[in-house]
Amino acid sequence: LTMQNMDGQKVTLTDFEIDGVSYFSTNTSFTVGETKPITATSLPACGSAGTSFELANVQIIYSKGSIDGLLQKGAKSISGTCS
Repeated sequence: LTMQNMDGQKVTLTDFEIDGVSYFSTNTSFTVGETKPITATSLPACGSAGTSFELANVQIIYSKGSIDGLLQKGAKSISGTCS
């Protein structure tokens, strides 16, 4: 998963959740505009190669300045194909 800070300030990713389950354990800071690869831990099994998947209710939790626990919810599910 690749993420980019599109905010005008430095942010720190603190959690990545799918359906209320946390899949991220390392706080990661992003400067303005910075892009980084993020490794989600223990995601649900994808299935065999070529199988489609969909991750619903995706939430990104981050901090900005002195404000912790900011929440960004996906407007759509994340979908793709297992490799």
